[in-house]
Amino acid sequence: MHRILLLTVALAVIATGCKVSIGGGDAKSGVEEAITEKAAEQLVGFDVTGTNCPEDASTDEGSTFECTVKVNGQDLTVEVVGEGGTRFSFDQKDAILDLAKAEETFTKQFSEQLGSAVTVSCDPPQVRVIPVGGTVNCTVTDGNGTTAVVEMTVQDADGNVDAQILG
Repeated sequence: MHRILLLTVALAVIATGCKVSIGGGDAKSGVEEAITEKAAEQLVGFDVTGTNCPEDASTDEGSTFECTVKVNGQDLTVEVVGEGGTRFSFDQKDAILDLAKAEETFTKQFSEQLGSAVTVSCDPPQVRVIPVGGTVNCTVTDGNGTTAVVEMTVQDADGNVDAQILG
């Protein structure tokens, strides 16, 4: 039995195309500081502890590079595009998923689709940073105690996932 659903189970997203300007000085440290500050502002309730960018980070127009933001001890990738001078923009490349929300959402959806009560559980039900294309496996259990794997595949950084029951 294969059932596929597309649902959003994101917990938080940094604003798309976030535009920032830094003061003079070292571009790398300015970019890291600005991204950390914006992420902390927008990811309320999360522990944003810093950003790490490559040594050759530049805000020169057209330059692109990836930085890693520490969110709840996990690495969240952002893509940075230099816009010239001290300006740059960045976009979140990974999804921040709330697996407790996924359990609740998929329990309801699969129960409706299958016409009988099932329970979806993700162990542990926590917030996870998952790259686009990455998967998370949870367990679906029916009223008889029969279990199967639910595979969720992240479709985009907004937290849209495809979920299917395997087996």
